[in-house]
Amino acid sequence: MLGWTLIYTTLYTLMSHLVLHVTDVGLARQVGVTAIAIVGVTTSAARLGLGVLSDRMGRVSIFVVCSTVMGLSMAALAVAQSPLAVFAVAAAYGISYGGNGALLSPLVADLFGNENLNTLYGMLSFAFAVSGLAAPPIAGAVFQRMGGYASIFLAFGALCVVGAGCIGVAGRLAARE
Repeated sequence: MLGWTLIYTTLYTLMSHLVLHVTDVGLARQVGVTAIAIVGVTTSAARLGLGVLSDRMGRVSIFVVCSTVMGLSMAALAVAQSPLAVFAVAAAYGISYGGNGALLSPLVADLFGNENLNTLYGMLSFAFAVSGLAAPPIAGAVFQRMGGYASIFLAFGALCVVGAGCIGVAGRLAARE
């Protein structure tokens, strides 16, 4: 649960603060809006391809890689100063989030088994709720205090990588059983 909570801080921060970030660094608001659209398009495309790839390379491995790229993409936003850089980060984030999202349901079963799957998936949804409720206001408060988003993007990016590590450890523990 901790891993998923940390991973999804990036999603809710990106969606609620990307447009504000690009205008803060002097880019047009439309750059942020377009970047969010890029996240949506690449997420949809990646869900189709990365799910199939995970059948060959393992769901836990692909999920951890995708989650790590989500974190690195969030951190990269801290230095993305041009429209092209923002669009590249959005594409990388979208692809990685697409793979992450495609594997979410089967990963719960892989890690915890099929027994009580509905309860387990409900607990996972709680991780989304915590991230969604906490991350955007924390990002806003840090912006107000620091005068920019760089520090929160770096911090949440790092936490996302830690969250990916938590899922990787859970995968190893599940493989032992």
